[in-house]
Amino acid sequence: MLQVQLKSMPAGAQAGASLIVSLILLAVIALLVVYGAQPMLTEQKISSNQNDRNMAFQLAELGLKAGESYVATNKPALSSFAADCTGGLCLPSQSAGGTNAWERSNVFTGSYNNSLQCTSCTFSAGSDSQQKPRYIVELLDTNYSDAITGTTGVTLYRITSRAWGRNANTQVTLQSYYVVS
Repeated sequence: MLQVQLKSMPAGAQAGASLIVSLILLAVIALLVVYGAQPMLTEQKISSNQNDRNMAFQLAELGLKAGESYVATNKPALSSFAADCTGGLCLPSQSAGGTNAWERSNVFTGSYNNSLQCTSCTFSAGSDSQQKPRYIVELLDTNYSDAITGTTGVTLYRITSRAWGRNANTQVTLQSYYVVS
C-alpha cells in the first residue's frame, strides 16, 4: 500500500483566506435576497396603482351622478352652452371644429373655468384624492328620438366626468348619455 503524507501549510500562509471566502458567500446571499425581493416590490407597486385607479374610477362615477343630477335639476337653457365649454356646458364637437368636448383645451386642466366641480363627491377617510371630480355637460340633441323606447322630442346630453387618484397621474374619464324630457 502506498502511503501518502499530508503536509499542512504554515499558519501564516492561511491568514485571511477564510475571511475572503465568507465575504464572498455573504455577497452571494445578499444578491439572492435583493433579487428575490424584486418581484414582491413590483407586485406591491402594481397593487397600489390598481387601488389608486379603482378609487379614481369610483370618484368618476360619483362625478357622472352629480352631472346627471345637475342636468335633471337645472335643465340648462340652450343659450348657456358654448363651444369653449364656459361653465362646464359644452356645445357638440361639430360647433368646435370637430374637437370632442373632453379634449378641448382647459376643460379639465388649468383654472377649471370650463368644467364643474362635484362638490358633493366625498370618499372614505384615508383615500385622499388629488382633487374632487370634475364634469362637463355636452348638449347633443334638443329633439332626440329613440326608436327602441319610442321616446321622441327629448333633450340628449353627454356627461363626461374626470377624477384623479392619490397620484396626480392617475386619471379616469367616464361618459354617460342622459335624456331629459
